[in-house]
Amino acid sequence: MNPADDTELALIHELLIEMGHELGDAPFGDLTVERLELDSLATVELLMLVEERTGVEVPVEPVTSGTTMAQLAELIRAQPAP
Repeated sequence: MNPADDTELALIHELLIEMGHELGDAPFGDLTVERLELDSLATVELLMLVEERTGVEVPVEPVTSGTTMAQLAELIRAQPAP
């Protein structure tokens, strides 16, 4: 999936680049938290940045090392609008 095809996925992509993460050539939506080497602190930082940009509060509890970026985008979409 091309991140530009999905607003939330594109936002995650942009934020991870801003955070200094190397994303590689794999399909972005298929990358997992573990594959991106996001520890719990980086995951919380990412979710806080999502909230700052969108006003949408995303819970950290459902995010695991196996969560893909596409699943994270879906979790963002599932949250109530501010």
